[in-house]
Amino acid sequence: MSLDLIAIVRQLQEVEARHPDTTNDLAPIIEALSSPEESAIDAEQARRLLGVRSVDTVKRWIELGILTGRWDDRSKRWQIPLVEALRLRGAQQALAAGGGEDLTEEELETLSVTRPGTAPWRRSERA
Repeated sequence: MSLDLIAIVRQLQEVEARHPDTTNDLAPIIEALSSPEESAIDAEQARRLLGVRSVDTVKRWIELGILTGRWDDRSKRWQIPLVEALRLRGAQQALAAGGGEDLTEEELETLSVTRPGTAPWRRSERA
């Protein structure tokens, strides 16, 4: 278990101690984070962890191989290894941290000069 994960577990335990009404929600998360290699979460929990709107997105990611999961006949639910969900969340955060700012006018001008053709938003100007 990484040091970051240990710190997260400790913080969750502190929150649970201060707010006993959260025990039902936090206990399974604390347990899962304590041994992530063995723990699995269902599609709804993965949806919340990954910040997507629909469980169908999680299921589709499993079908596409973006996320590893297995169907549990006993519970009739998808089971996703917690480690896999955390890996994908880390990838999402790394992509978000990479920027994504809009191009400046200068950058757009440089692109238009160095690239052949007409930009889609300028095609109506030509016609």
